[in-house]
Amino acid sequence: AMLALALMAGGAVGGPLAWPGWERVPYFVHCSNTSGPVSDDVLAFQRRASFTVVQVQQGMGDGCAGEELPATCNATGAEAKMAAAIARIRQPPGRPNATAILYWTVDNIRFETDMGRAALKQHPELLLTNCDRSGNLAKYKYDFSNPAAVQAWAEGIAAIVKAGGWDGVFIDGYQGFKACTGGPPGESAPSSPMRTPREGPHIPLTHPSEGVGEGRPVTCVEQIGANLSRAVGSAPINVTGYLHGFWYNTGPALRAALPPGAVMIPNCEGGYGCQDGNGSSRIPGYNAVMEEFFGDGLNHLPNWTDTANGKAIGDTENIASLRLLAAKQTIAEINWTDERDQDHVMTALAAYLIGAGVNQYFGVIGWRWNCAEIPMGTLGPLLSKPLGPPQADPVTTMRAVGNTTEIVYTRSFGAGTHVTLNVSTGTQAGRFLDAWTHCCIRWSDGTNNTCNAGDCGYAEGR
Repeated sequence: AMLALALMAGGAVGGPLAWPGWERVPYFVHCSNTSGPVSDDVLAFQRRASFTVVQVQQGMGDGCAGEELPATCNATGAEAKMAAAIARIRQPPGRPNATAILYWTVDNIRFETDMGRAALKQHPELLLTNCDRSGNLAKYKYDFSNPAAVQAWAEGIAAIVKAGGWDGVFIDGYQGFKACTGGPPGESAPSSPMRTPREGPHIPLTHPSEGVGEGRPVTCVEQIGANLSRAVGSAPINVTGYLHGFWYNTGPALRAALPPGAVMIPNCEGGYGCQDGNGSSRIPGYNAVMEEFFGDGLNHLPNWTDTANGKAIGDTENIASLRLLAAKQTIAEINWTDERDQDHVMTALAAYLIGAGVNQYFGVIGWRWNCAEIPMGTLGPLLSKPLGPPQADPVTTMRAVGNTTEIVYTRSFGAGTHVTLNVSTGTQAGRFLDAWTHCCIRWSDGTNNTCNAGDCGYAEGR
């Protein structure tokens, strides 16, 4: 999976992030350690990072099996435990000015947090419940059709940021609602080879949902509303108002509540999840763009698309999206979340090096956001190698291989590193991502890393 995070640099909504340049691969860390403090190796890695995002599970142990329901989460105090993790990074002989980003959510309430517990206990009238397909309670949400709920969410997060000395927030959950969101009116459509944006705040009330309903398509609002109820009472729910508040009102409210200059990073689904096709955020109030799921086209889309007709798989879409973000002087993060798989770590690093521009970072997370699962033995040495500025934009060529077409990206860096990444299109049923994504990173010190054995020869066409 690729995560692409982009934050507008400078301007009225700029934050305290200082991009270190191209001397080495610029990176940040996003993880938590449920058992408590991280290892000394991970701590040193965090201290070298440009910034750190602390996941909400920090220090929870085994006491919170399901964070979205109070009945399955007995551990609390996440705010203090996350703050303690950052304090350890900053304490001498560490890095006193280390930039710290608080993880939080917008699409659900987390019950390992004191804020989540208080919301349910003190203001249940501001909440909705969301059931799964079997009708079982799955999570609680703020009713963003109610301005009081928007303010409670924003001001609660801002209070945590101020109390903990955080430099900004990473807000998870600006995703889903694919049948409801296709981009706001007037938004520029992305040019070839990308698909139309799949996410955004526009709410076409008559857009049918695929495969839903009894003998007729239902609107996206009906689909979402069918799973929502009030936490208190039975008054009708304004689903249209909820979606409007979710996309349009939460960001500005949080921006107003946070200290001036705070970083605001939203998490959205891949390829144009959060950006407008021009490299800017489509979520009001945020100075960031984040996209997930490198490999989306290979693993999740129902059908392959072809570049000859102006379409592309998710990989190509996300790399091109990084280029747009770089053109707008933003920061971006790209990574494969299943980092136990070393092949996919290399795929992610190669894709980042191909697509990244100024003010863009490589993001490091662990398996299920566990700091202990960061592949330190693999990534630690690589992210310390000399890199140098890119010599030019990536070069893209096409080549036919059997019944498929490969998109071949190449790029060179000032210190002598050269990267080749091949992404295939076509039908290759039953084969996993690393079976047809090939990469070769030839470092300036003469070593190389590959996505698969033998990839340097294959990717470079030798």
